[in-house]
Amino acid sequence: MPASWQKILEALEIPPETAGDVPKITIVAGLRISVEQHQGLLAYHPEKIVLRMGKGQLVLEGRDLVIGSLSQQAITVLGEFRRLSVETD
Repeated sequence: MPASWQKILEALEIPPETAGDVPKITIVAGLRISVEQHQGLLAYHPEKIVLRMGKGQLVLEGRDLVIGSLSQQAITVLGEFRRLSVETD
């Protein structure tokens, strides 16, 4: 998102995730992670899930990871999470 759009959103007190290309990540008790505004599932393994984001990848690592739900705009992953990282392009 261009810096000018970020300034406008801040001035209007609009959360950036409503602008469309900024992911919203929700973590519940370390057992469930929901990601809105992802751009696709790149890899799935019970120990690692990789999602495409606007300017990189979101990597979820853990044990017994399963996809609870998946749509074009959101994914919910269940399991024991050990690490969440963002890798930029």
